[in-house]
Amino acid sequence: MATNFSTRTNRPALSTTANRANARLRNKQTFTLMALVWTAIAATGCQPNEEIAVRQMPAWKTGLPEPRALPSMGMPAGKSISGPRRMVVAIAARPDATWFFKIDDRAGQVNASESIWKPFLQQVQFDDRGQPQWKLPENWQAMPGNQDRFATLKLPAPTSEPSASDSSPASSLDMAISRLAANQDLLSNVNRWRGQLGLPPTNADELKSSLQSIEYVGGQFIVFDGVSTGSSPSASTPAQPPAVNDETIPIPLEYSAPDSWVKLPPTMFTAVKFSKSAKSTGSEDQ
Repeated sequence: MATNFSTRTNRPALSTTANRANARLRNKQTFTLMALVWTAIAATGCQPNEEIAVRQMPAWKTGLPEPRALPSMGMPAGKSISGPRRMVVAIAARPDATWFFKIDDRAGQVNASESIWKPFLQQVQFDDRGQPQWKLPENWQAMPGNQDRFATLKLPAPTSEPSASDSSPASSLDMAISRLAANQDLLSNVNRWRGQLGLPPTNADELKSSLQSIEYVGGQFIVFDGVSTGSSPSASTPAQPPAVNDETIPIPLEYSAPDSWVKLPPTMFTAVKFSKSAKSTGSEDQ
């Protein structure tokens, strides 16, 4: 006798109650999934933009050009000078960088020390790497550099008597040495220094005649030498804005800015700067 085998499995029909339970479960699962989707959208698209994270790294790792303006490098914070103030800045314009050797203190102190700081500048020379080299005079101290200075040299207090207009006791002087990018804007920097001394600005026609020069080994310093008239401005007096070379600076960055953003000139600490205007509110973000 032949036996027929059927591959069809007979399943009992689900009851109406079971069908309703399954439908409620599917609806609940669908609602839960939609709730998760809307929560994700709200978390990513409806909250305020996160702030840009800032991470510090050595300048040589960034590949960005160096700042185009000279930092203040003036008197230490909180220091004020009674009587005339003299500022001497020796500028070495090298092919790959601009170097600044600056003394800024009471005129009597700087005058009395000229017999030691001027010969020091004359014996400076630059090595194959473009770094300044010098022989530190006796009783001078070399202090470590920082983010604003290549080095700070402390000169001993002058032995000569201060002038009648400067009755303050003699103290040591600081020579601040800094390195910035090549092709600095000389006129803007000179006018900034003049402003710090309370002197009126000069112009391009008078600039050359207002500067001096000092020979160093293999080159020549351009020297700004200014003296304030009367009492010196205190250290709390706001300095003029840093001078920025208007020359376009190529930067190793690729970016695409929205059409509504306006590119602004770079500043001392920025390579790229934009302004985002909100026409509807009249406000402006930078």
